Amino acid sequence: ATPHGGGGPGAGPVGVSQALVPFLPTPTVERAEDGRYYLDRQRPRSIGQLRAFYGNFGILLRAYAYIRELGAEGLQQVTDMAVTDGKLVTVGMDDCIIVSDARDNRYGTPVKLPSQPRGLSTSKDGGPTVVACYNDLVVLRGDRIVFAQTAKYEPLCCAVHPGMGQVAVGGGDTDQQVHIYSLENDTLKPKATYKLSGAVLDVKYSPDGAFLATCDANRRVSVFSCPNYETVINSEWTYHTARVNTAAWTSDSQVLAT
Repeated sequence: ATPHGGGGPGAGPVGVSQALVPFLPTPTVERAEDGRYYLDRQRPRSIGQLRAFYGNFGILLRAYAYIRELGAEGLQQVTDMAVTDGKLVTVGMDDCIIVSDARDNRYGTPVKLPSQPRGLSTSKDGGPTVVACYNDLVVLRGDRIVFAQTAKYEPLCCAVHPGMGQVAVGGGDTDQQVHIYSLENDTLKPKATYKLSGAVLDVKYSPDGAFLATCDANRRVSVFSCPNYETVINSEWTYHTARVNTAAWTSDSQVLAT
């Protein structure tokens, strides 16, 4: 599939049982004894040739070029990372999360996630880690998955509140909402949603837990007060000249950088 996280357009093989092989469309690709490939049109029971015999060629070529450009190492590139309690937590395009020891540089064991991760957020003092995946929301303790839930929207990012037991998750193009969940006993439960002007590309709680900052693909930054999530700033200056990819608070919660 086109490498954008899934959803199509796509192309790939279709498997059939042995009983259906005689009826496959012609020509089929076969391999000769000398290792060469050839097209076999001698199938009398075939349903004939299909118009889309060559498949979605553009998609296949693009995916192939994408893999060649990145290489083996690039395909494992990091999507998001965080440091907590001496641990470096990373998620990557290989659909895995890795918890490594940042103090002695000991590399962790990759743990497979249910779908491609988009963002992660860690808790203070070794608490749970939350991962926003393409189709799922996942909670982990260390490198162990303790909760996973299929999302009805495309999660792009997430943030764990520093002390209130809540998680904010940003939705993609078809959703354009910030979803607030309670986080109790390592379980996420929906609490509220807030509509933004575009796909939510990042969400960040201030270190003191007083504010939630969001940024979206429509160039806007929004700041909400906690715990009621009332809009703090609603003026034109929050619009940027381009889409806002990420945000970060200073340690004193006084300054927000985008």
